[in-house]
Amino acid sequence: YWDQEFRLKTTMEEFHNALMNSTIKRFMFVRNPYSRLLSAYLDKVILQHKRGVYPHRFKESSGFPGFLHALRNENRRGVFTRFTYAPLSKLCEIPKGMKYDYYLKIEQMKYWYKPFINHLDMQAAVSLGWNVTTKWFHGGNQSCFYASPGQTCASMFDAGVFDADGGQGNKEDTLKEIKPKSFHATGSDSQLGYFYNAFLVGNLVKSFAKDDFNTFLYPFWNFDTESPNEYIRKVTQLFHEI
Repeated sequence: YWDQEFRLKTTMEEFHNALMNSTIKRFMFVRNPYSRLLSAYLDKVILQHKRGVYPHRFKESSGFPGFLHALRNENRRGVFTRFTYAPLSKLCEIPKGMKYDYYLKIEQMKYWYKPFINHLDMQAAVSLGWNVTTKWFHGGNQSCFYASPGQTCASMFDAGVFDADGGQGNKEDTLKEIKPKSFHATGSDSQLGYFYNAFLVGNLVKSFAKDDFNTFLYPFWNFDTESPNEYIRKVTQLFHEI
């Protein structure tokens, strides 16, 4: 683990032993493949132009379709320019049999965030100090890392405030969700309709991330009948039809 001054206090051997200890709860953060792949493209290609981390043989002129084609080819070869491009189901020791107790979907953060933070006893760490700008985080007016819809930074961890729907229905339910402000945030959820077409959705992403859909129980996007907003609303729900 890391102490308050971000110094590593656990050896790799201790970390590995803890990872193999079945009595310790294991969590993995996951995201729907459509938004995740588009976010990678927007971040590395459009916003940063980091040519040194582009997928093998990818050319900017080929745009987002070329980016997905390049990733599919890397997936077939089993070698990725960056591990962050790989399907999540190929990371975090999953191919070696690692089992997780909970897959925490980023789209459903309002449901799991508070129980997760309480389980780790990190209430103080996430409640204050997040209005400071750092290399990776864009500070703003919010003092906390995150607050569910209907909550404020001050009320998020007050006893008795949280309810099963993540804070919705609270007397302050007009308050909007306070989201983390990473410099890498691209807003890809709101841009799916600009970059995807039926072929990319039904062929490239579906085949590239097939194991992600199966492992993390994400529904496929039915491009012919579902708008991008309808798909995002579906994966945001705590329970959805597979």
